[in-house]
Amino acid sequence: MEDYEILDICMENSYDLIMGKKSLDEILESSEVPYILWNVVSEKDLKSSIFNDVLDLMIQYYEDMEMYERCSKLLKFKKNEKLRRKKKIRRVNRVG
Repeated sequence: MEDYEILDICMENSYDLIMGKKSLDEILESSEVPYILWNVVSEKDLKSSIFNDVLDLMIQYYEDMEMYERCSKLLKFKKNEKLRRKKKIRRVNRVG
């Protein structure tokens, strides 16, 4: 298998997982090469800055592939995640 084919599979699996199109189990069961852009085993330890870098990499990849609808969905997801983290921080920092 060529490097670009592995990258395509990796991006597709990662996109499907982030967008909720497939679960991790579905990806593992349906693919001979279940590559994903980050270590899903230790996902709880994944720093938000690293995950943002993963999202940026995916957005750039899909932009290069001229798959702009996917870029848009990833940008929206990234924005929603950022807002969710801010709300969580505010909730944690509330007094009383």
